[in-house]
Amino acid sequence: MTNAQMLDTHGTAAIPGDDVISRSMQIFKTVAEVNRAWEGTGLPGEAEVKPAPGNRGAVIKVDLRKDDEASYEHAFSPYKGMSTSQRLESALRALKGTMEAGEVATVEGQSSGRQE
Repeated sequence: MTNAQMLDTHGTAAIPGDDVISRSMQIFKTVAEVNRAWEGTGLPGEAEVKPAPGNRGAVIKVDLRKDDEASYEHAFSPYKGMSTSQRLESALRALKGTMEAGEVATVEGQSSGRQE
C-alpha cells in the first residue's frame, strides 16, 4: 500500500479526499432562517442545513470543490485567512455572529493594552 492510499483510508472507513473543502458551524436559529441567510450571502458552495442536536438551532455544512478554488478567491476576499478553508470558516463565523448577535465581533483596531 502506498502512502497516498494509506491517507485515503483508515481501517475500513474512507476518509474524505483532498478534493473538497468542508466546514460546518452550529447557529442558534431555525433551519429555514439559516438557509435564507446563506442564500443571501451569495457565497459559493453547497450548503446543507440540518437541525442541531437537542433542538439547539441548526448546523450548516458547506462544501467547496477544491478544483474550483481559483474561482472562489474573489468571493472570499473580504474574509480573514490565508487559505480558502480558513476564509470559508471566517465567512461562517461572520454569518453566525450576524444572525445571533446582529454584528460580527472583532478585536481589529483595538490596542493590546501593553505599556510601552
